[in-house]
Amino acid sequence: MTATILVIDDSEDDQRLYQRALKDCDCSLEMFSTAEAGLARVADNSPHMKRPDLILLDYNLPDMDGLGFMKKMAGYPDAIPIVILTGEGSVEMAVEVMKH
Repeated sequence: MTATILVIDDSEDDQRLYQRALKDCDCSLEMFSTAEAGLARVADNSPHMKRPDLILLDYNLPDMDGLGFMKKMAGYPDAIPIVILTGEGSVEMAVEVMKH
């Protein structure tokens, strides 16, 4: 069964890196440039849309940070694993995100 992975990153270069890194895995990548677009995809319960199995999330997005995204995801009934990626992080930020 093919895994559905949402990649939410505003950098086209990083999106291409994800595509190359995951090209040999049995997965379907869906690319989004904003947190709101990613949240809309998660909320889409259309019969033809498969529930995402994983979210790869850039912490610094133009419309929302990773913590804000995590807080909004807390309102969804089914948990989806989220991996937050950032080039600029701190222990405090990691602890705060892990709380959510």
